[in-house]
Amino acid sequence: MPLSDYWDGEHVWDTDTGVQDLRLERVRGYLFDKSGDWIQEFESIFDIADGIYKSGWQKHSDGIYQEDAA
Repeated sequence: MPLSDYWDGEHVWDTDTGVQDLRLERVRGYLFDKSGDWIQEFESIFDIADGIYKSGWQKHSDGIYQEDAA
């Protein structure tokens, strides 16, 4: 599926209540292009006490690594 066709509606981790309801502390995943090639790995960390995003990182296929500070 082309990334442009990816459904980007609301995810459970897009709201603080969604994070709290599931006690979702960490989300880790991968993104692939339409050829099936890996383009990104990511991790998002949440504070389950208030449901707010704390930090995360993204590793891109071109070697770029980004880390979000809390």
